[in-house]
Amino acid sequence: MSGASENPRAKRAGLRRSVLSLSVVNTFEMAVQVILPMVLVRLLSDADFGLYRTLWLIAITCSGALALGMPGSLYYFLPRSEQPRSSIFVLQAASYMLLAGLVAAAGTAAFVLLHETGQKVGLGAVPFIGLWVFASLLDYFFTSQQQVPTQARINLSFALLRIVLVMTAAVMFRQWPAVLAAQLIFVGLKALVCTVCVARFVQPGARPDRTSLAEQVRYSLPIGTSTALFLLRGRIDQWLVASTFTVAQFGLYSIASVFAPIQTLIRVTVNQVILPEMNRMQSQQNSADMQTLNRRSNLAVAFLIFPAIAFIATWAEPILALLFTNRYSAVAPIVRIYLLIMAIESIEITLILIAMRQGRFMMFVDALVLPIAIGSAMLGAHFLGVPGAALGGLVGAGLAQSALYLRCKKLTDLPIAMLQDWRGLARIGVCSLLAALGSQLVYFFNFPDGLSLKLPAAGLLFTAVYWSALKFLGAAASVRQVFGQRLANAGGF
Repeated sequence: MSGASENPRAKRAGLRRSVLSLSVVNTFEMAVQVILPMVLVRLLSDADFGLYRTLWLIAITCSGALALGMPGSLYYFLPRSEQPRSSIFVLQAASYMLLAGLVAAAGTAAFVLLHETGQKVGLGAVPFIGLWVFASLLDYFFTSQQQVPTQARINLSFALLRIVLVMTAAVMFRQWPAVLAAQLIFVGLKALVCTVCVARFVQPGARPDRTSLAEQVRYSLPIGTSTALFLLRGRIDQWLVASTFTVAQFGLYSIASVFAPIQTLIRVTVNQVILPEMNRMQSQQNSADMQTLNRRSNLAVAFLIFPAIAFIATWAEPILALLFTNRYSAVAPIVRIYLLIMAIESIEITLILIAMRQGRFMMFVDALVLPIAIGSAMLGAHFLGVPGAALGGLVGAGLAQSALYLRCKKLTDLPIAMLQDWRGLARIGVCSLLAALGSQLVYFFNFPDGLSLKLPAAGLLFTAVYWSALKFLGAAASVRQVFGQRLANAGGF
């Protein structure tokens, strides 16, 4: 009896440890994604910095649009499969990503040869994009096997490698071709490691078979198409600006998305750890525990992402000036729109739908919302100028989330009020807003001119008010439920 009661508790503790270990590494990766632009904006010309941001816009778009869910399908199939069948699924995913990389490289080659901006980016972008798309499989490889510490070590190693290579090239040469060459070395090594990992996992003699391939494609294609449409919806404003304005102007605009890794850090880290577990629960028809896990994961995300959004929105201008120099503080209104989109999308329901194989419905929703988002972005840019382009993502996020919640309500036969711990989420949101207001007290202190003391003081005030508000408004029980008794005690809860 006691063993049965301890088993779920041990699993929850294991999930928390996995989330925390991967969070530490992903925090460093997020820091790399912020630090590199901070350094490059000071070392490269505005045009060269715009080329750097353009390359990554192409890379992120290609990897998201062409993967079509095949790497993510490993989260579904590997927890359900034993060797040698799991070898087949990995081999099929790797083969597909190799093909996707070749398609991405061909498309990039056409862009480089036919477009003026592509010619400035350079031919080195062709192998970079192809290798990047293929090597993105490595980001899913070990977490899909629930080997989170191994995934964390690999992610950390490549984050360190990227920042060392790119920063060294930028400091030594201060020109775009050198930075591009450094990134080619980085992605080439990542693709090599990905190939070795796949080769070691796949058993000798394993071959793709028609039945397994059809099963994997049926699962991944709707979800992957939905993800591709979702990504295009989230990047449509950047493509609109990149195609309409100069490279330097796009580099300026793209800084607004520099805080997006915060959402990636928190949301994706949690998803990577709980999705295999949620799929296992679904295979056992354990719907109640799936709902509980989803609600708890969203509370965990909210505890971290809501205060981050509130602080950045409140202090956007000085943060941008400190990180990227004064000329980039003008994108603060765009940053605030991006943060509002982040808040809408952070209360996740898609994991439930993915586990319940609702990829076709998600694909339909994203296909329907994409043209609305494009139209909204174009209208916003026309009437409000460059900041208005970001409105497309805001309209799209609101419509898509509404449709997904209505679908989940129908499938689970639960009212929307029970799909999330809305009271707990609202409490965290109120605490975040109170902390943002409290941080304004920094203006009553007689700090010298400049941001070197004002922002850290605002951060300390924000943290103190947020912590106090959580305790005063009775969030201690939620903290203990989400983070465990040991961490809650360490935090004073």
